[in-house]
Amino acid sequence: IKFSTGGVERMSITNSGVTGAGGGKILQVVSTTLTSASTGTMSTNGEITVMSRTYTPTVSSSNALIQVSLHLDINNAYGGMFLRLLRDSTVVSQGDSAGIRRQCTIVPDFSNTSFGGALQSFTILDTAISGTSEVTYKLNLFDEHSSGGDYYVNSGRDTNNIEYNLRSVSTLTVFEVGA
Repeated sequence: IKFSTGGVERMSITNSGVTGAGGGKILQVVSTTLTSASTGTMSTNGEITVMSRTYTPTVSSSNALIQVSLHLDINNAYGGMFLRLLRDSTVVSQGDSAGIRRQCTIVPDFSNTSFGGALQSFTILDTAISGTSEVTYKLNLFDEHSSGGDYYVNSGRDTNNIEYNLRSVSTLTVFEVGA
């Protein structure tokens, strides 16, 4: 069954399902929820994948709206960290190049934290998808300087001797949006 307006096919229904289901409609939602705590040492030599989610678009012309909610803390008196969102090995969104400055998707804000970490959340629309092949969205972190500070996910400094070092949850959600 095919639907057209103005001589242009807008949607079809086949044995494989619906295609061209219309712009702006949510076609699929997939999400990863991270409840465990993790910690490690950052490095400027490589990025560390904190969360990832595999996703297969159902329509070749769709977009992906990626929503990240990450509880994060850092123990690094000499620098900070950057976060980068990737689709497979391609950066989805980052600031423009400027001299020797490093590019990233966001710089986490730890200004109002005290051993408890902070919620870092952002939403980005990925319009560069083409096809229906499986992709993996990854949230990577890396060190601002070469000082090698520690990072904490879902836990503030991960000690049991302070009652406000809580455990929390982080999510990475992909919404397939009809183009």
